[in-house]
Amino acid sequence: MRNPIGNVVGFPKVVRDLTERKFAEESLRKANEMLEERVRSRTYELELRVRELEGFTSTVAHDLRAPLRSVHRYAELMLDPRNPPLDAQEVESLNRIVEATQGMDSLIEHLLTYSRLAEQRLTVRALDLENMVKEVLDGLALQIRDLGAKVDVENPLPKVLGDPTVLSQALTNLVSNALKFVADKGTPHVRIRAIRRGHSVRIGVEDNGIGIASQYLDRIFLPFERLHGPDAFPGSGLGLAIVKKAAERMGGAVGVESVPGQGSRFWLELPSPEAR
Repeated sequence: MRNPIGNVVGFPKVVRDLTERKFAEESLRKANEMLEERVRSRTYELELRVRELEGFTSTVAHDLRAPLRSVHRYAELMLDPRNPPLDAQEVESLNRIVEATQGMDSLIEHLLTYSRLAEQRLTVRALDLENMVKEVLDGLALQIRDLGAKVDVENPLPKVLGDPTVLSQALTNLVSNALKFVADKGTPHVRIRAIRRGHSVRIGVEDNGIGIASQYLDRIFLPFERLHGPDAFPGSGLGLAIVKKAAERMGGAVGVESVPGQGSRFWLELPSPEAR
């Protein structure tokens, strides 16, 4: 026969265990709330600092362009053939000034583009990729003609989800790079195509250029990461960083496959309208 008192002996222990468990759960809840509040606070502070930095970059860039363009204009005026003749050294010096100011202006423009990408509101919608590629190539027509380049587009191209302005910038940068990084006296040959990959579309821009060594493939999308000096291949060092930022803002990704001396295939992957 069970002792009725025995049934009560363990009751205080049960109550104590339940109390301790409830206390532990409450402590954990409060700790989670504190952690979430700290994360929200730090995130807000970080976003605020990023906006301040972007505003600072934009202001400095705009303030730099005015005097820079003045220097460029004065140098061009001095090179005007209607002016008194200059000696060879003076002409060379002024041409260097013109080239340097053009390069700096391009760098500032790329800085502004990169900065705006982080904060501008995008209008993501279904885009006709064929029309977008045609517009990009039309914008680069003079460069393509001057280089004697050949550009093949494998139509039809599927539609993609993206912002038209941002996607146009990314495609322009990829095609410009494909035209630029060609061995000396080589003729650029660019191939543009796109394939469906599940719920996304991968746009490929292939070239017959100098290629990239494997140890640099993860670095070339970083800001100001240059594998060659500006004398060999002029540029701001921000072109591919802009492509990467653009892809991320549109919910996509970028990458590259390359072999030195055998060209490169850059790809930009974006969601397909069918994914909606």
